[in-house]
Amino acid sequence: MKLLKDRILHDGKSLAGGILKVDNFINHQMDPVLMKSIAVEFVRRFADLPINKIITIEASGIAPA
Repeated sequence: MKLLKDRILHDGKSLAGGILKVDNFINHQMDPVLMKSIAVEFVRRFADLPINKIITIEASGIAPA
């Protein structure tokens, strides 16, 4: 997804240990346009599957879900 990739390249921070810090636009100061775009992409990828639950973890999954 180009929008997410561009946002990570522009605003993400690479930390020691291979950690990619994106909380400034995924968690703490959520970007509603980006979240909507991620949700639309989820629908596009999974619309044909018989999904009846979405389980998230405490790692930025709640908003797009």
